[in-house]
Amino acid sequence: SMLLGYYFVGYGRILGPYIRDYNKTVSADVYIEDVDFYRMEGLDEINNVNMLWNMSSLKSFTSIIPSSTFELYDMLDIERTVNSAPDMDRYALRALTRVKYIMVPEDMKEEKRKRALDDLAIYEYMDTRGGYDIYKTEYALPMGFAYDTYVTKEQLKGIGACDKLMVRSVVLTDEQSEKYADILKPLDENMIKVTTIDQFKLDAQARIDAGVSQFSVNRNGFTAISSYESDELVVFSVPYDSGWSAYIGGESAEIEKVNGGLMAIRVPAGIAEISFVYRTPGGTLGVIMTIVGGVLIAAYILYFRLIGRKRVNAYVHLYDQDQVSSVKAHGSYISQLTNQIYECPEKGTAKLPESEVSLAWPDVEEGFMDLEKHDFSKRKAKPRTSHITEDDEAYRVLEELDRKKKDDIN
Repeated sequence: SMLLGYYFVGYGRILGPYIRDYNKTVSADVYIEDVDFYRMEGLDEINNVNMLWNMSSLKSFTSIIPSSTFELYDMLDIERTVNSAPDMDRYALRALTRVKYIMVPEDMKEEKRKRALDDLAIYEYMDTRGGYDIYKTEYALPMGFAYDTYVTKEQLKGIGACDKLMVRSVVLTDEQSEKYADILKPLDENMIKVTTIDQFKLDAQARIDAGVSQFSVNRNGFTAISSYESDELVVFSVPYDSGWSAYIGGESAEIEKVNGGLMAIRVPAGIAEISFVYRTPGGTLGVIMTIVGGVLIAAYILYFRLIGRKRVNAYVHLYDQDQVSSVKAHGSYISQLTNQIYECPEKGTAKLPESEVSLAWPDVEEGFMDLEKHDFSKRKAKPRTSHITEDDEAYRVLEELDRKKKDDIN
Protein backbone atom coordinates (compact mmCIF):
# COMPACT_ATOMS: atom_id res chain seq x y z
CA SER A 1 0.00 0.00 0.00
CA MET A 2 2.92 2.36 0.70
CA LEU A 3 4.39 1.72 -2.75
CA LEU A 4 1.01 2.25 -4.38
CA GLY A 5 0.54 5.50 -2.46
CA TYR A 6 3.97 6.73 -3.50
CA TYR A 7 3.28 5.85 -7.12
CA PHE A 8 -0.10 7.56 -7.06
CA VAL A 9 1.00 10.74 -5.29
CA GLY A 10 4.38 11.02 -7.00
CA TYR A 11 3.34 10.22 -10.54
CA GLY A 12 -0.38 10.84 -10.61
CA ARG A 13 -1.15 7.28 -11.66
CA ILE A 14 -3.39 4.62 -10.17
CA LEU A 15 -3.72 0.90 -10.69
CA GLY A 16 -7.15 -0.54 -11.23
CA PRO A 17 -9.89 -1.22 -13.77
CA TYR A 18 -9.83 2.40 -15.04
CA ILE A 19 -6.07 2.72 -15.43
CA ARG A 20 -6.29 3.50 -19.16
CA ASP A 21 -8.80 6.33 -18.77
CA TYR A 22 -7.06 7.65 -15.68
CA ASN A 23 -3.61 7.71 -17.22
CA LYS A 24 -5.05 9.34 -20.33
CA THR A 25 -6.38 12.16 -18.15
CA VAL A 26 -3.09 12.52 -16.27
CA SER A 27 -1.03 12.64 -19.44
CA ALA A 28 -3.34 15.04 -21.31
CA ASP A 29 -1.50 18.04 -22.75
CA VAL A 30 -3.82 20.87 -21.75
CA TYR A 31 -1.23 23.58 -21.17
CA ILE A 32 -2.66 27.09 -21.58
CA GLU A 33 -0.47 30.03 -22.55
CA ASP A 34 -1.74 32.48 -19.96
CA VAL A 35 0.77 34.42 -17.86
CA ASP A 36 -1.88 35.67 -15.43
CA PHE A 37 -3.07 33.62 -12.47
CA TYR A 38 -6.35 31.82 -13.19
CA ARG A 39 -8.50 28.95 -12.01
CA MET A 40 -9.97 26.18 -14.16
CA GLU A 41 -12.57 23.45 -13.89
CA GLY A 42 -12.89 20.06 -15.54
CA LEU A 43 -16.39 18.96 -16.47
CA ASP A 44 -17.39 15.31 -16.03
CA GLU A 45 -13.90 14.61 -14.69
CA ILE A 46 -12.30 12.92 -11.70
CA ASN A 47 -12.05 14.93 -8.49
CA ASN A 48 -9.01 17.18 -8.10
CA VAL A 49 -7.98 16.74 -11.73
CA ASN A 50 -6.49 20.25 -11.54
CA MET A 51 -3.78 18.91 -9.18
CA LEU A 52 -2.71 16.40 -11.81
CA TRP A 53 -2.45 19.24 -14.34
CA ASN A 54 -0.74 21.62 -11.88
CA MET A 55 -3.58 24.14 -12.11
CA SER A 56 -5.72 25.97 -9.55
CA SER A 57 -9.44 25.29 -9.37
CA LEU A 58 -12.63 26.26 -7.57
CA LYS A 59 -13.77 22.63 -7.63
CA SER A 60 -12.04 20.42 -5.08
CA PHE A 61 -12.54 17.22 -3.12
CA THR A 62 -11.00 17.83 0.29
CA SER A 63 -12.09 18.25 3.89
CA ILE A 64 -9.21 20.59 4.79
CA ILE A 65 -10.62 24.00 3.95
CA PRO A 66 -11.05 27.29 5.86
CA SER A 67 -14.29 27.61 7.78
CA SER A 68 -14.98 30.81 5.83
CA THR A 69 -15.56 28.68 2.72
CA PHE A 70 -18.57 27.12 4.42
CA GLU A 71 -19.82 30.59 5.36
CA LEU A 72 -19.55 31.71 1.75
CA TYR A 73 -21.36 28.63 0.46
CA ASP A 74 -24.08 29.03 3.07
CA MET A 75 -24.63 32.61 1.93
CA LEU A 76 -24.81 31.44 -1.69
CA ASP A 77 -27.20 28.62 -0.76
CA ILE A 78 -24.77 25.97 -2.04
CA GLU A 79 -24.39 22.63 -0.31
CA ARG A 80 -20.78 21.87 0.54
CA THR A 81 -19.88 18.51 2.11
CA VAL A 82 -16.41 17.17 1.41
CA ASN A 83 -16.60 18.32 -2.21
CA SER A 84 -16.73 21.81 -3.71
CA ALA A 85 -18.81 21.33 -6.85
CA PRO A 86 -21.23 24.22 -7.51
CA ASP A 87 -24.03 23.62 -10.00
CA MET A 88 -23.30 24.48 -13.60
CA ASP A 89 -25.64 27.47 -13.61
CA ARG A 90 -23.44 29.24 -11.04
CA TYR A 91 -21.40 31.03 -13.71
CA ALA A 92 -21.38 34.21 -11.59
CA LEU A 93 -19.59 32.41 -8.73
CA ARG A 94 -17.06 31.05 -11.22
CA ALA A 95 -16.45 34.53 -12.60
CA LEU A 96 -16.19 35.95 -9.06
CA THR A 97 -13.47 33.41 -8.21
CA ARG A 98 -11.67 33.73 -11.57
CA VAL A 99 -12.53 30.36 -13.08
CA LYS A 100 -11.36 31.47 -16.50
CA TYR A 101 -11.23 28.13 -18.29
CA ILE A 102 -13.50 25.09 -18.50
CA MET A 103 -12.12 21.74 -19.76
CA VAL A 104 -14.70 19.53 -21.47
CA PRO A 105 -13.71 15.97 -22.51
CA GLU A 106 -14.22 15.35 -26.21
CA ASP A 107 -15.97 12.06 -25.44
CA MET A 108 -18.45 13.64 -23.00
CA LYS A 109 -22.02 12.65 -23.84
CA GLU A 110 -23.53 15.21 -26.19
CA GLU A 111 -26.71 15.78 -24.22
CA LYS A 112 -24.82 16.28 -20.97
CA ARG A 113 -22.31 18.55 -22.68
CA LYS A 114 -25.00 20.75 -24.20
CA ARG A 115 -26.87 21.08 -20.91
CA ALA A 116 -23.69 22.06 -19.03
CA LEU A 117 -22.57 24.60 -21.63
CA ASP A 118 -26.03 26.15 -21.77
CA ASP A 119 -25.82 26.70 -18.02
CA LEU A 120 -22.27 28.05 -18.29
CA ALA A 121 -23.56 30.80 -20.56
CA ILE A 122 -20.51 33.09 -20.34
CA TYR A 123 -17.99 30.53 -21.62
CA GLU A 124 -17.06 30.24 -25.30
CA TYR A 125 -15.03 27.63 -27.20
CA MET A 126 -11.32 28.47 -27.46
CA ASP A 127 -9.34 25.40 -28.54
CA THR A 128 -9.01 21.59 -28.36
CA ARG A 129 -5.96 20.08 -26.70
CA GLY A 130 -5.08 16.67 -25.30
CA GLY A 131 -8.58 15.30 -25.84
CA TYR A 132 -10.31 18.28 -24.19
CA ASP A 133 -12.31 21.18 -25.60
CA ILE A 134 -11.23 24.32 -23.77
CA TYR A 135 -13.81 27.03 -23.10
CA LYS A 136 -12.87 30.52 -21.95
CA THR A 137 -14.74 33.47 -20.48
CA GLU A 138 -13.90 37.15 -20.82
CA TYR A 139 -15.84 37.89 -17.63
CA ALA A 140 -13.56 36.21 -15.10
CA LEU A 141 -12.82 38.85 -12.47
CA PRO A 142 -9.22 39.61 -11.42
CA MET A 143 -8.04 37.98 -8.20
CA GLY A 144 -8.35 41.39 -6.56
CA PHE A 145 -10.92 44.05 -7.43
CA ALA A 146 -12.58 47.13 -5.96
CA TYR A 147 -16.26 47.94 -5.40
CA ASP A 148 -18.08 51.26 -5.34
CA THR A 149 -21.33 50.02 -3.69
CA TYR A 150 -22.31 47.68 -0.90
CA VAL A 151 -25.24 45.69 0.47
CA THR A 152 -25.62 44.37 4.00
CA LYS A 153 -26.22 40.82 5.10
CA GLU A 154 -29.64 41.84 6.35
CA GLN A 155 -30.63 42.90 2.81
CA LEU A 156 -29.79 39.42 1.49
CA LYS A 157 -32.36 37.63 3.61
CA GLY A 158 -34.89 35.87 1.41
CA ILE A 159 -32.95 36.50 -1.80
CA GLY A 160 -31.36 33.00 -2.02
CA ALA A 161 -28.50 32.75 -4.52
CA CYS A 162 -26.61 36.04 -4.45
CA ASP A 163 -23.42 35.35 -6.43
CA LYS A 164 -24.55 37.70 -9.22
CA LEU A 165 -25.16 40.39 -6.63
CA MET A 166 -21.63 39.87 -5.25
CA VAL A 167 -20.26 40.75 -8.68
CA ARG A 168 -22.18 44.05 -8.43
CA SER A 169 -21.70 45.02 -4.75
CA VAL A 170 -19.67 43.88 -1.78
CA VAL A 171 -21.58 42.23 1.08
CA LEU A 172 -20.77 43.86 4.44
CA THR A 173 -21.96 43.71 8.00
CA ASP A 174 -23.73 46.75 9.44
CA GLU A 175 -20.57 47.67 11.32
CA GLN A 176 -18.44 47.43 8.19
CA SER A 177 -20.92 49.51 6.18
CA GLU A 178 -20.46 52.35 8.68
CA LYS A 179 -16.71 51.89 8.76
CA TYR A 180 -16.31 52.24 4.99
CA ALA A 181 -19.10 54.74 4.35
CA ASP A 182 -16.52 57.27 3.12
CA ILE A 183 -15.51 55.14 0.14
CA LEU A 184 -18.60 52.98 -0.51
CA LYS A 185 -22.22 53.91 -1.04
CA PRO A 186 -25.26 51.66 -0.56
CA LEU A 187 -26.66 49.89 -3.60
CA ASP A 188 -30.01 51.11 -4.88
CA GLU A 189 -32.57 48.71 -3.41
CA ASN A 190 -34.25 48.42 -6.82
CA MET A 191 -31.06 46.82 -8.14
CA ILE A 192 -30.70 44.14 -5.46
CA LYS A 193 -32.91 41.60 -7.21
CA VAL A 194 -31.80 42.33 -10.79
CA THR A 195 -30.13 39.11 -11.94
CA THR A 196 -30.16 39.20 -15.75
CA ILE A 197 -27.11 38.01 -17.63
CA ASP A 198 -26.77 41.38 -19.36
CA GLN A 199 -26.59 43.15 -16.00
CA PHE A 200 -24.08 40.55 -14.81
CA LYS A 201 -21.82 41.31 -17.79
CA LEU A 202 -21.95 45.03 -17.05
CA ASP A 203 -21.12 44.41 -13.38
CA ALA A 204 -18.30 41.99 -14.24
CA GLN A 205 -16.73 44.49 -16.63
CA ALA A 206 -16.86 47.17 -13.93
CA ARG A 207 -15.02 44.89 -11.50
CA ILE A 208 -12.46 43.98 -14.17
CA ASP A 209 -11.79 47.66 -14.81
CA ALA A 210 -11.29 48.15 -11.06
CA GLY A 211 -8.96 45.17 -10.68
CA VAL A 212 -5.42 44.96 -9.34
CA SER A 213 -2.50 44.10 -11.59
CA GLN A 214 0.51 41.80 -11.40
CA PHE A 215 -1.15 39.30 -9.05
CA SER A 216 1.26 36.48 -8.27
CA VAL A 217 1.36 33.55 -5.86
CA ASN A 218 4.40 32.61 -3.79
CA ARG A 219 5.12 29.94 -1.19
CA ASN A 220 3.93 32.14 1.70
CA GLY A 221 0.93 33.89 0.11
CA PHE A 222 0.45 36.31 -2.77
CA THR A 223 1.27 39.83 -3.95
CA ALA A 224 -0.38 42.42 -6.19
CA ILE A 225 0.00 45.98 -7.43
CA SER A 226 -2.80 48.55 -7.42
CA SER A 227 -3.19 52.03 -8.86
CA TYR A 228 -6.38 53.82 -7.85
CA GLU A 229 -7.33 57.48 -7.98
CA SER A 230 -8.84 57.30 -4.50
CA ASP A 231 -8.97 54.94 -1.53
CA GLU A 232 -10.75 51.68 -2.36
CA LEU A 233 -11.94 48.56 -0.56
CA VAL A 234 -10.25 45.79 -2.54
CA VAL A 235 -11.58 42.24 -2.27
CA PHE A 236 -9.48 39.17 -3.04
CA SER A 237 -11.18 35.90 -4.01
CA VAL A 238 -9.20 34.01 -1.39
CA PRO A 239 -10.96 32.49 1.66
CA TYR A 240 -10.51 34.40 4.89
CA ASP A 241 -8.46 32.76 7.64
CA SER A 242 -6.96 34.03 10.88
CA GLY A 243 -3.50 32.96 9.67
CA TRP A 244 -3.39 35.69 6.99
CA SER A 245 -1.55 38.99 7.45
CA ALA A 246 -1.75 41.83 4.92
CA TYR A 247 0.80 44.54 4.14
CA ILE A 248 0.68 47.65 1.94
CA GLY A 249 4.09 49.06 1.13
CA GLY A 250 5.49 47.05 4.02
CA GLU A 251 3.01 48.49 6.52
CA SER A 252 0.48 46.20 8.22
CA ALA A 253 -3.11 46.46 6.93
CA GLU A 254 -6.35 45.31 8.54
CA ILE A 255 -8.07 42.38 6.84
CA GLU A 256 -11.86 42.34 6.67
CA LYS A 257 -14.03 39.27 6.04
CA VAL A 258 -16.58 40.25 3.38
CA ASN A 259 -18.86 38.53 0.86
CA GLY A 260 -19.51 35.84 3.41
CA GLY A 261 -15.93 34.56 3.55
CA LEU A 262 -13.48 36.43 1.28
CA MET A 263 -10.71 38.83 2.30
CA ALA A 264 -10.66 42.58 1.76
CA ILE A 265 -8.36 45.46 2.70
CA ARG A 266 -8.51 49.21 2.34
CA VAL A 267 -6.01 50.31 -0.31
CA PRO A 268 -4.86 53.93 -0.53
CA ALA A 269 -4.83 56.04 -3.69
CA GLY A 270 -1.81 55.86 -5.95
CA ILE A 271 0.48 52.96 -6.70
CA ALA A 272 0.47 50.46 -3.84
CA GLU A 273 2.36 47.22 -3.35
CA ILE A 274 0.08 44.68 -1.64
CA SER A 275 1.24 41.44 -0.05
CA PHE A 276 -0.56 38.75 1.92
CA VAL A 277 1.43 36.32 4.07
CA TYR A 278 0.01 33.15 5.59
CA ARG A 279 1.29 31.61 8.80
CA THR A 280 -0.44 28.57 10.26
CA PRO A 281 -2.16 29.60 13.53
CA GLY A 282 -0.22 28.03 16.40
CA GLY A 283 2.46 26.81 14.01
CA THR A 284 5.35 28.64 15.70
CA LEU A 285 4.23 27.47 19.14
CA GLY A 286 3.87 23.94 17.78
CA VAL A 287 7.47 23.96 16.50
CA ILE A 288 8.74 25.26 19.85
CA MET A 289 6.78 22.64 21.81
CA THR A 290 8.03 19.91 19.48
CA ILE A 291 11.64 20.95 20.06
CA VAL A 292 11.12 21.17 23.83
CA GLY A 293 9.39 17.79 23.85
CA GLY A 294 12.23 16.24 21.86
CA VAL A 295 14.78 17.62 24.31
CA LEU A 296 12.81 16.30 27.30
CA ILE A 297 12.44 12.84 25.76
CA ALA A 298 16.16 12.76 24.97
CA ALA A 299 16.96 13.78 28.55
CA TYR A 300 14.60 11.11 29.90
CA ILE A 301 16.23 8.38 27.79
CA LEU A 302 19.70 9.61 28.66
CA TYR A 303 19.01 9.56 32.40
CA PHE A 304 17.08 6.33 32.79
CA ARG A 305 18.86 4.30 30.13
CA LEU A 306 22.42 5.52 30.40
CA ILE A 307 22.83 7.27 33.77
CA GLY A 308 20.22 5.89 36.16
CA ARG A 309 20.66 2.27 35.15
CA LYS A 310 17.94 1.39 37.62
CA ARG A 311 15.67 -1.41 36.59
CA VAL A 312 12.21 -0.12 35.87
CA ASN A 313 9.60 -1.87 37.98
CA ALA A 314 7.27 -3.59 35.55
CA TYR A 315 4.41 -3.55 38.04
CA VAL A 316 4.93 -0.16 39.60
CA HIS A 317 1.36 0.74 38.76
CA LEU A 318 0.24 -1.75 41.46
CA TYR A 319 2.05 -0.09 44.35
CA ASP A 320 0.33 2.45 46.56
CA GLN A 321 -1.86 3.69 43.73
CA ASP A 322 -5.52 4.59 43.86
CA GLN A 323 -7.46 2.00 41.92
CA VAL A 324 -9.73 3.20 39.12
CA SER A 325 -12.89 1.23 39.73
CA SER A 326 -14.72 2.73 36.77
CA VAL A 327 -12.23 1.23 34.30
CA LYS A 328 -13.60 -2.26 33.70
CA ALA A 329 -10.44 -3.61 32.09
CA HIS A 330 -8.39 -2.61 35.13
CA GLY A 331 -10.85 -4.24 37.54
CA SER A 332 -10.92 -7.41 35.50
CA TYR A 333 -7.12 -7.58 35.52
CA ILE A 334 -6.91 -7.22 39.31
CA SER A 335 -9.70 -9.76 39.84
CA GLN A 336 -7.98 -12.36 37.66
CA LEU A 337 -4.67 -11.97 39.48
CA THR A 338 -6.34 -12.18 42.88
CA ASN A 339 -8.23 -15.31 41.91
CA GLN A 340 -5.05 -16.93 40.64
CA ILE A 341 -3.21 -16.16 43.88
CA TYR A 342 -6.17 -17.26 45.96
CA GLU A 343 -6.36 -20.66 44.27
CA CYS A 344 -2.59 -21.20 44.58
CA PRO A 345 -1.63 -19.42 47.81
CA GLU A 346 1.67 -21.26 48.33
CA LYS A 347 4.10 -19.84 45.83
CA GLY A 348 7.50 -21.43 45.47
CA THR A 349 8.65 -24.94 44.71
CA ALA A 350 8.97 -26.53 48.21
CA LYS A 351 6.13 -28.76 49.36
CA LEU A 352 5.80 -28.20 53.10
CA PRO A 353 3.86 -30.27 55.61
CA GLU A 354 0.44 -28.82 56.28
CA SER A 355 1.44 -27.96 59.86
CA GLU A 356 4.31 -25.78 58.64
CA VAL A 357 2.32 -23.91 56.07
CA SER A 358 1.28 -20.39 57.00
CA LEU A 359 -0.33 -17.82 54.82
CA ALA A 360 0.82 -14.22 55.17
CA TRP A 361 -0.25 -11.62 52.67
CA PRO A 362 1.79 -8.38 52.90
CA ASP A 363 -0.13 -5.13 53.20
CA VAL A 364 1.23 -3.93 49.87
CA GLU A 365 -0.34 -6.95 48.22
CA GLU A 366 -3.67 -6.37 49.91
CA GLY A 367 -3.58 -2.89 48.46
CA PHE A 368 -4.13 -4.13 44.98
CA MET A 369 -5.91 -7.48 45.39
CA ASP A 370 -9.68 -7.89 45.14
CA LEU A 371 -10.37 -8.60 48.82
CA GLU A 372 -14.12 -8.07 48.52
CA LYS A 373 -14.43 -11.14 46.37
CA HIS A 374 -11.68 -13.19 48.05
CA ASP A 375 -11.35 -13.15 51.84
CA PHE A 376 -7.74 -14.17 52.47
CA SER A 377 -8.10 -13.88 56.22
CA LYS A 378 -10.28 -16.98 56.23
CA ARG A 379 -8.19 -18.86 53.74
CA LYS A 380 -6.68 -22.01 55.23
CA ALA A 381 -3.67 -23.88 54.05
CA LYS A 382 -4.30 -26.94 51.98
CA PRO A 383 -2.10 -29.59 50.40
CA ARG A 384 -0.59 -28.33 47.18
CA THR A 385 -2.38 -29.60 44.11
CA SER A 386 -1.14 -26.88 41.82
CA HIS A 387 1.16 -23.94 42.02
CA ILE A 388 1.80 -20.65 40.31
CA THR A 389 4.47 -21.14 37.68
CA GLU A 390 6.99 -18.61 36.44
CA ASP A 391 4.91 -18.17 33.30
CA ASP A 392 1.91 -16.90 35.26
CA GLU A 393 1.22 -13.18 35.50
CA ALA A 394 0.46 -13.61 39.21
CA TYR A 395 3.89 -15.19 39.82
CA ARG A 396 5.63 -12.18 38.26
CA VAL A 397 3.48 -9.78 40.27
CA LEU A 398 4.23 -11.58 43.56
CA GLU A 399 7.92 -11.70 42.67
CA GLU A 400 7.93 -7.98 42.12
CA LEU A 401 6.09 -7.41 45.37
CA ASP A 402 8.63 -9.50 47.28
CA ARG A 403 11.50 -7.60 45.68
CA LYS A 404 9.94 -4.28 46.55
CA LYS A 405 9.35 -5.40 50.13
CA LYS A 406 12.99 -6.37 50.51
CA ASP A 407 14.11 -3.06 48.98
CA ASP A 408 11.91 -1.20 51.45
CA ILE A 409 13.43 -3.14 54.36
CA ASN A 410 16.98 -2.48 53.13
